[in-house]
Amino acid sequence: MKPIILSPTTPIENSGDRNLTENEARLVQVIIDGERSGDSLSLTEAGLRAGYTGGRESARVSATRAIQRPEVQRILRQRVEAEILIAAPAAFKALADLSANAKSEYVRSQAAAAVLDRAGFVKDDQRISISAGELNVNIDLG
Repeated sequence: MKPIILSPTTPIENSGDRNLTENEARLVQVIIDGERSGDSLSLTEAGLRAGYTGGRESARVSATRAIQRPEVQRILRQRVEAEILIAAPAAFKALADLSANAKSEYVRSQAAAAVLDRAGFVKDDQRISISAGELNVNIDLG
């Protein structure tokens, strides 16, 4: 089976190897487009926009059933991951800008820590230290 490559800007078209109905493919597209535009839709509204018929309750039930199918979830997950990858450079730039230019020292510190964390320089939390009076116990979990 060939891999499925989806671009977040290209509408999903149904094909035999995806096993999605036309309505399911449109439902995924409606959800992605709604989130991209900041218009979070209920499943009822998304189902209606995707073309499910029979009224609001029928659209809600059909969209709910569709979203529960593993193949629909897989395609939706791929599309969301693609959206995140596209947004990542701008998010990194915003963090880097905050770490250098924020007025608050706390914000600069938190942004710098977030940048370092994403670059793989994470704080080593594999040590437990317990102090009670003059007794100090250090446990290295590494």
